[in-house]
This record gives sequence, structure tokens and C-alpha cells, in this order.
Amino acid sequence: MKKLALLSFTAFIAFVFFAACQKETEDITKNESILKFTGVKPNIEDVNGTPFTIAGAGIYSNSLYLCLKYIGGNSKHEFIVAWDGIVQQTDSLKFIDLNVYHKNVEDVGTAEVYDSLMLNLKNLNISDELLNDKNLYFNIINSSNLSNVLFIQAYIPDGGGNPTNPNEFENINVEVVEQSECSNGIWSNLWLKDLSRDVYYSPKAVDSTITYMPALNDKLKISFERTWYSDSTYVCPSWQNKVVQVINIKTLEKQ
Repeated sequence: MKKLALLSFTAFIAFVFFAACQKETEDITKNESILKFTGVKPNIEDVNGTPFTIAGAGIYSNSLYLCLKYIGGNSKHEFIVAWDGIVQQTDSLKFIDLNVYHKNVEDVGTAEVYDSLMLNLKNLNISDELLNDKNLYFNIINSSNLSNVLFIQAYIPDGGGNPTNPNEFENINVEVVEQSECSNGIWSNLWLKDLSRDVYYSPKAVDSTITYMPALNDKLKISFERTWYSDSTYVCPSWQNKVVQVINIKTLEKQ
């Protein structure tokens, strides 16, 4: 009974948020914006000329739902969801990065618009088997502002409820390794290698309380949060044929 009540309450909150976002959009603009999918990153010159914010995201009636905020109101707007086909995995959790782009449009409107847009999950070209995986999460990434990232569970459990942050991991044993072609991490060309799996980590930042300076072959135990570089599709030679995750290190202990 408690599970049923929790599910009903969760669904009610999602519906209220969806309805509120949709209503505000209809009040401001009569131009119907659209949401499209692509497997190829758009030309950067064609997108993100107009700033936008991902105000909300979720799975609603077998569709990906996005609430998108921007300034305008006089023209139809087009948003693009891009997925490169890569499924990242950490422990038992799986992640798909969905990058959202705002196609350039001439809109002289000055209203604050909230567009409620939906995209059928089948349009994402994700297999039914993967969509039914209880450990699958979507990272909804604002391609123009990487501080605006929302994560949602792709699979909706029967019992409802809120999962803990799936981007945070604790007590992972790693070794410091060198990737000489890449020097865009906080430790330049030094990466970390997971000791239990064939996964590499490129540290983007470390907590201000950490004073450790890495040395090649050091063994460490870290806790971290997954993140992204400013260009989340950036690839250097050392990334080829490797599973590489960009991380912010929260805690670190030398073994």
C-alpha cells in the first residue's frame, strides 16, 4: 500500500510539473516548438546562439520529456537531442549521455518561455532490452552550459521512489597511469585506471581539501562524481578503443 501511494504521489508531482510547464508555454507563445533526435553532433555554428536552460526532464508516457526555458516567444524554436550510440558503464550502472542543442533562430521576442517538449523513446534508437534495464540512466546535458545537467532513470520502477545520485561513486580502487597524448586533465597527462575493470578515468577537478600530487603507478582509493569536459565529444588518440570517464574527485586515499 505504501509503495502504491508513493508511486501515485510521484506520478502526480510529475504530472503537475508537466502541466504547469506546458500551460506557461501556451500562455506566452502560439508558435509550436519541436524536439528532434540525431545520432550526429550538429554543426556548432548552427546551434546555441540563443541561451537556454533545461528546467526539467523525465520519462512521461514512454517519451523523453524536457522542459526548456529561453527568451523569445515570436518564433518557432527547434531543439535537438543527440546521442552518439555510446553506453557508459560504472559497476552495474549504465549511462547514456543525451546532449541537448538549441537550433539558431531569429526571435526578437523578450518573453521568458517555458517549452514542454516530448520525444518518443523509440526515436532515440535505443534497444528495448536496454530501455528495460533497471540500471540505465540518462544524463540530460545542456550542450551550451555544462553546469546544467539533469540525470533521470530511464527505467521507471513499479515502486516509484527517488534513487540516490547515480553519478557518484565511493571507494573505487585505481592506479595512476600515463596517457602521453592527452593533457587536458587537472593532472595533465596522468589518468587513473580502475583496478577491477577495464575503465580509465580522466580527472577534471579535485576537491580543494586534497593536496596529493600524483606519481606514476601510485595506488589510490577515490570517491568521485562523473562529469564532462566543455566539449563532451572531445577525443584524443588515447581515448580510442578505451572506456574513459571524466570525473571530479571528492576524496582520495593513497594505498
